[in-house]
Amino acid sequence: MAHPVAILSGKKRNMGLGIALFAVTACIMAWLSGSWYLTLQQYAPLSQDMRLAWSDLYRGQMEAERLLAGESGGRPGAQTAYFRQAAERIQDAVRILRTRSALFSLDTGLIQTKDDALAFVDAINEVSTATYARIRDASTPNTMRIISQRNDFDALHVNYEKLQRSFDKAFDSRAQRLMQSGIGLMSLWIVVVMFLGFQLHGLAERFRSAAEQLRESEERWNFALEGAGDGVWDWNLAQDTIFLSRKWKEMLGFNDDELVNDFETWRSLAHPEDIDTALATINRCLSGGTDQYEHVYRMLRKDGTACWILDRGRVVARDAEGNPVRFIGTHTDITAQKLSEESARASGENLAVTLSSIGDAVIATDRDGRVTLMNPVAEKLTGWTQSSAIGKPVSAVFVIISATTKQSLPSPVEEVLRTGRTVSLSNDTTLVSRSGREFQIADSAAPIHDASGEMSGVVMVYTDVTQQYRFKRKLAESEHRFRTALDEAPFPVLLHDARGDVLMLNRQWSLLTGYEPSQVPTIHRWKDLSAPEIDPESRFSGQARSTDGEQNIRCSDGTLRTWNVSMIELGAMPDGRHITMLAAVDVTVQSETMRALQRSKKAAESANAAKTEFLANMSHEIRTPLNGIMGMMQLLVSTPLDDEQKQYVSNAISSSGRLSQLLSDVLDLSRIEAGGLVLRDECVTPSELLDAIKDLFTLGTRSSQVELALEISPGLPQHILLDGGRLRQILFNLVGNALKFTEKGHIHVRLDELAIHGGMRQLLLISVEDTGIGIPQGAMRDIFNPFYQVDGSHVRRQGGVGLGLSIVRRLVIAMGGALCIDSAEGEGTRIHLSLPFRICAPDSGDKPETSGETPEAGLPMALGDPAALHGLNLLLVEDDPVNQLATAGLLRKSGARVTIAANGQEGLAAALSDSFDCIIMDVQMPIMDGIEATQRLRSDGRYTARAATPVVAMTAHALEGDREMCLASGMDTYVTKPATLESLAQAIASSIRLRTRRGP
Repeated sequence: MAHPVAILSGKKRNMGLGIALFAVTACIMAWLSGSWYLTLQQYAPLSQDMRLAWSDLYRGQMEAERLLAGESGGRPGAQTAYFRQAAERIQDAVRILRTRSALFSLDTGLIQTKDDALAFVDAINEVSTATYARIRDASTPNTMRIISQRNDFDALHVNYEKLQRSFDKAFDSRAQRLMQSGIGLMSLWIVVVMFLGFQLHGLAERFRSAAEQLRESEERWNFALEGAGDGVWDWNLAQDTIFLSRKWKEMLGFNDDELVNDFETWRSLAHPEDIDTALATINRCLSGGTDQYEHVYRMLRKDGTACWILDRGRVVARDAEGNPVRFIGTHTDITAQKLSEESARASGENLAVTLSSIGDAVIATDRDGRVTLMNPVAEKLTGWTQSSAIGKPVSAVFVIISATTKQSLPSPVEEVLRTGRTVSLSNDTTLVSRSGREFQIADSAAPIHDASGEMSGVVMVYTDVTQQYRFKRKLAESEHRFRTALDEAPFPVLLHDARGDVLMLNRQWSLLTGYEPSQVPTIHRWKDLSAPEIDPESRFSGQARSTDGEQNIRCSDGTLRTWNVSMIELGAMPDGRHITMLAAVDVTVQSETMRALQRSKKAAESANAAKTEFLANMSHEIRTPLNGIMGMMQLLVSTPLDDEQKQYVSNAISSSGRLSQLLSDVLDLSRIEAGGLVLRDECVTPSELLDAIKDLFTLGTRSSQVELALEISPGLPQHILLDGGRLRQILFNLVGNALKFTEKGHIHVRLDELAIHGGMRQLLLISVEDTGIGIPQGAMRDIFNPFYQVDGSHVRRQGGVGLGLSIVRRLVIAMGGALCIDSAEGEGTRIHLSLPFRICAPDSGDKPETSGETPEAGLPMALGDPAALHGLNLLLVEDDPVNQLATAGLLRKSGARVTIAANGQEGLAAALSDSFDCIIMDVQMPIMDGIEATQRLRSDGRYTARAATPVVAMTAHALEGDREMCLASGMDTYVTKPATLESLAQAIASSIRLRTRRGP
């Protein structure tokens, strides 16, 4: 056994040798560790720059798609900034690689990586330039540009993956070399350690412990470098401790000291909806189910919002039994990436929805002309489904022919693939579907380029325009028919647009005017050629419809014609022009005829006015002396006369009455024919009407063998509303006519009610039947004509002028009734007429106050009795001396005191000098007429004390309107000349009664 000193010495030598070897190996290990450190130090920033560069490229792509899709929120120029920033990051990585690697020029892998990186930078710049050009040229959203942009981006992604593989390969190669060197040195180091193991057991234990801590630190550092910018976590399962890096906490919005490093911290911040799946993934990795742990889930930030986390890790140590001891990993915030992916997914869905919902058909092909995509509209038009068409040549799916020749046409895809330019089809292209159905289409095809600018396929967009072409054909046919109809129209027609350009001048227009279409280019030229009345600026102003009326047109030969011109706005035509049609009717002959008729009408109106004036003058000039004659005859009757003298006077009075009635009939007929008849409804009692007939005609029947029978139906109302005066005139004419032509037998008058339309309308039915001489059948047609008489000979027995029945017929028609006659010669005559009426009450106010009403208490005797005039103080205003003498004599004979005035002025003076009970006022007088005198009496303040004096108008004017004029001036009643003493007494009593009722 060796000496202990020797042993110690040997140990010292061995120790020295071991220390020397250890020092050498330590230096080599230090160099190896430094190489590893330098390699990892280079790899981490380069890897980070690569990831950041790709993130910038993705953001730039998103901005470009928003701008191309026309979405709001897009920022012009942002995509260029992102692409430029990505290129600069790659260039920075290359510079770092050059400056930090001493062996760069000797490492062929790093040199290849540098070349790939520079090529990638060039690709980025090309995509940036192409993107800028697409956005600049895109005035509206375009699906083709979006597809081309995505193809460029996909090619860029391929280059990125190529660079990433080159990068990983270079560093893996270097790591393998370092690993091989490390293995050799580690073997030498192990020998040294084993050599020193017995001597330096304790030192070895301490070294091993330190080495273990160093390894743990190095692994933690390595993961921190690998997840640059990410959070790091380290879970020691043996000690149940967790290390959470500062970045891990800041990622969630916390400071380093705000969170405790334990498992519960992670559990409390994991999203409740995602924690179960995260724990299941962790447990699977810990149990050895997977080598690597990777899971994406949500975590809660400090502000309560959620962020998306990419959690990656692995088990780095297990015990002898295979249980995990250490579990380390990193957290990466991928919220922005998730949002980008969601945006990309939504964009893809929007594109798919757009292709499915647009009305155009879309077919895409590859560079070989084989179908790669079809939207539903394309499927419908071609008859092919997308699944069956994909991969087939487009010429087999998209079959087109000429609509006119039916010859096959080449596919536009082939021309695009050959020329690289956008191609459009001709207007007569027809698509033949798989079932043989034909569609008229409008098509365009454009190339699709990939990221490198190479053409990768073709996209076709086409539309079914069958209906449009059919409509155009029908429109053209309709326009042709319309133009033909206008050109052949039997009246002049001109079409012009809003600018005044004449579009059409039909044949009839040229025929009538002598102007050819070439002579009338504009509506303004037509104005110059034709009469100046046609003014396009004022007349053809684009209204919906305007009738210009008659215009004088100057023809080419200088003659003038009259046209009835109309303008019709036809609206906008398919080409956008607004068309106006000017149509005319030649009314030259009608216009001349109308002017002649107007002249005749004017002459007739003048003649009618002259006739009316003549009748008025005739009425005045005849009635005035006739009133004197009758007055004198009535005065003469009151003197002592023998029987012969009385007979003479009675005949004279009768003749005057017949003359007065004839004059009234003539005036009535004239009034009716002139349309001047005015009806005045009043409440009439039918029984009183029959009593008046009985009183008037009974005396005439006593001297003959004629019986007058009057009958009222029990159903007829006691009071009816209609024009009582005209009804009495009708009945008096009919009964008087029947009495005149009946020598013996009877005259039967019956009044009855006739209800029609279920009682909605009531008619008064009047029947007058006689047993007279009757009317021959040959005379029935003319019996109602004015002045017609059945017996027109000089030896006829009956008098009259033939106006009675004519007036009756006209009055019945004017009152809304109907009349019929039934007669036979020698068998009598039956006349039936009906008049509409309404039921009224006697005190309803419908009955006007007339001289025929019952006198009130306090008045002298009954109306119409001359004795009622006894004791009255009367003023007679009359200019005719004979009428003065006759009227004053009759009134004085009745016991009245009479003062005479010759005109209205004298009458007003007399009214001031005395208080009169009534004034009898003539209308037509010299100096001042009766109308003006009455108006002054009623309104002039000088006559206030006499303003309430009753005034009776006694005038020879008996035309329509004379009575109203008198009453409007303030007169109370109205009596026409010639007036009998009874009618004058009745008028005076009626006026006094009315003034008594009204009060002063």
